[in-house]
Amino acid sequence: MRMRKLDIASLSQQVDLLDGILVLRPIAKKMFELSQTALGGLMSDDIVICDLKGIIDCSSSFVDEFLLTWQRVICELKNTMMILTNMSEDVQYTVESALNQRNRISNENLTLVVYVNNHFEVLGNKLEKNTRQVFELVSDGKHISAREVADRFDLELNSAGNRLKKLYDAHAVIRIEQSADAGGKFEYYIPSIE
Repeated sequence: MRMRKLDIASLSQQVDLLDGILVLRPIAKKMFELSQTALGGLMSDDIVICDLKGIIDCSSSFVDEFLLTWQRVICELKNTMMILTNMSEDVQYTVESALNQRNRISNENLTLVVYVNNHFEVLGNKLEKNTRQVFELVSDGKHISAREVADRFDLELNSAGNRLKKLYDAHAVIRIEQSADAGGKFEYYIPSIE
């Protein structure tokens, strides 16, 4: 697993957005291209930390063209995720609104993981309530297996595994293989970013 960091403020300065406000779809596209070069290509098992420190606001078109394009790239790879950090309230509001709008109008099912107030949250309106409850178990940095989810929620092992698989398929968690006697094939978690 490789941690890859995108410093959004630094990228924005490279495209002459100097005031911490990210706007305009063409500039977002240019920033996306710069960020691809900066990362040098992604592979399965990569974790992209998208650091928004110093960004005070953004437009939904920017979010759509930059962040959601990155999430689509992430979704093409296995065991890979993107985590957004250091978001202001205004930026988080816009990101969540743009994500929900894109999911609604394009019938996509994108989710984003954010690290805010020292814990992880998942954004995106298409995760079921029971799947979000399982995310809460993982959001404090613990590794969790289907057996642990089954015991916690009084579920069949298969149902617990399905909930974890939904989070994995949404790129909201990653997984590692564990021994078969531990009660499931995989442990699911969100990597520590500190």
